[in-house]
Amino acid sequence: MPSESASPSSLEFVRIEFQSDLYRQAIALRHAVLRQPLGLAFSSTQIAAEHDQLHFGMLGGNALLACVSVMLVSPQKAKIRQMAVDATLQGRGIGSDLVSRVELELKTMGVQCIELHAREVARRFYERLGYAVTGEPFTEVTLPHIKMTKTIVTC
Repeated sequence: MPSESASPSSLEFVRIEFQSDLYRQAIALRHAVLRQPLGLAFSSTQIAAEHDQLHFGMLGGNALLACVSVMLVSPQKAKIRQMAVDATLQGRGIGSDLVSRVELELKTMGVQCIELHAREVARRFYERLGYAVTGEPFTEVTLPHIKMTKTIVTC
């Protein structure tokens, strides 16, 4: 159960290994926040395709409170996907802190640019973090989305 006092400063940033207990918690969190409200579920094929992606999260005690997956598109470019924060804790800065820490991690790996497909309802969240709209609106998983990018290392 999430802590009522959960704030970014009291949480631990972690890298999540594919198929670990934390990864299973991430799948459950992503399902609850992103899929279940749409009447969707993850298929075994979708989960298997994540084996070569990076997975990160924010822990509050033993509970995973936020998570995100990252696909390395090239050595210099990454794609953030499946960002989820426990619904009872949204708006407390946990998601912003997770994205900032992921950006730092990616920067140390040589990534220069990050892209993502933001749900339209999350567009302002990403704009506040420095992401810019780089495409026309489109529909993905039955919802309006927009492509956004951010340069994290300037050449």
